[in-house]
Amino acid sequence: MSNADQIIKYITDEILEDEDQVIDEQTSLFDGGVLDSLNLVTLISFLEDTHKIKIKSSEVTLENLNTVSNMINFIDKKLA
Repeated sequence: MSNADQIIKYITDEILEDEDQVIDEQTSLFDGGVLDSLNLVTLISFLEDTHKIKIKSSEVTLENLNTVSNMINFIDKKLA
């Protein structure tokens, strides 16, 4: 399973309340109402645990976390 698929599965299984809602790598998670401040915290914990990274509060931005694609790019930069 790719990193993107793993993140999408986590969001779908743990965060989405509407079982019929589908997200992909380009879905705007904040503008689309998928993420709010509470479930963002759980998502950050998931990303940190899964990828063995530490996300600083200054890195919690739309640029880094608004889409799964942005998350993958951010994680790749953190791991480089």
